[in-house]
Amino acid sequence: HNSCSAAAASLGGTAAAAYTAIFSVNMVCMVLGDVGSSLSQAFLPAFERPTKSDTSKIKFDMEAAFPTIKRLLTCT
Repeated sequence: HNSCSAAAASLGGTAAAAYTAIFSVNMVCMVLGDVGSSLSQAFLPAFERPTKSDTSKIKFDMEAAFPTIKRLLTCT
C-alpha cells in the first residue's frame, strides 16, 4: 500500500486523489466480501441436498435457505 501511494503521489495530485478513491472503494468491497464469504461458508452448506436422480450430485435448496440468507443479509 505504501509503495503504491508513493508512486501515485509522484504522478501528481489528480493521480493521488484517484488512487485514494479507488483504494477506498476496494477496501470497502474487500471487507464486505470477506464477511459475506465467511458467513456463506459457515451457514449455507447445511442447505445442500443430493439430487433424486443421482445422489453423487448436489443441488442447493434455495427455498429452505432463503430465511437464513435473509437473516445473514440483515446482520451484515
